[in-house]
Amino acid sequence: MEEEVILSKILEDANAEATKILEDAQKQAREIEEKQREQISKNTEDAMQVLEDKIKREVEIEIEKAELESRTEILTKKQEQIRIVKEKVQQKLRDLDVQELCDIYKRFISRFSNKENIEIVLQEKNKEAISKELKTLGVRISDETPDFTYGIIIRDGNVEYNYCFEEIMNFNNEKIEKLIANILFS
Repeated sequence: MEEEVILSKILEDANAEATKILEDAQKQAREIEEKQREQISKNTEDAMQVLEDKIKREVEIEIEKAELESRTEILTKKQEQIRIVKEKVQQKLRDLDVQELCDIYKRFISRFSNKENIEIVLQEKNKEAISKELKTLGVRISDETPDFTYGIIIRDGNVEYNYCFEEIMNFNNEKIEKLIANILFS
């Protein structure tokens, strides 16, 4: 009997010890599980923050790209408008009548003091009518046929002055484009 009581006491102590170990193990497991949840939650928050930051950067980059594309498109459209205006100006120059051309050419010629030394090279179009008008100024008209369409070349001795409209426009292209842009877009 005594052995049974001792054995019963040992079993009771063993069960109590096993229960305590099991409770400690469950408590440790819950603590570990809680720490893992906290770590996962923290990692998830960190990952979400990283993802949010990355999305913000991507959105900012896309906005900058869109703004750049927009500015490029606007600039392209402005350049196209400037090109159209320049073409219209060139067409207006080609459409000048004989009297308008003579008035312009007379202004060019008026810059020279000794008209008898001047020789004028005219384009083929309206050469005869323009020659009659300019000869009244006392200048000589060359028999040459130039390779330009509109404007004149004035020779003063050995010096040649090119007043070809296309050349004048090309030489002053930057100024002309700036002037057109100021008029169109200001």
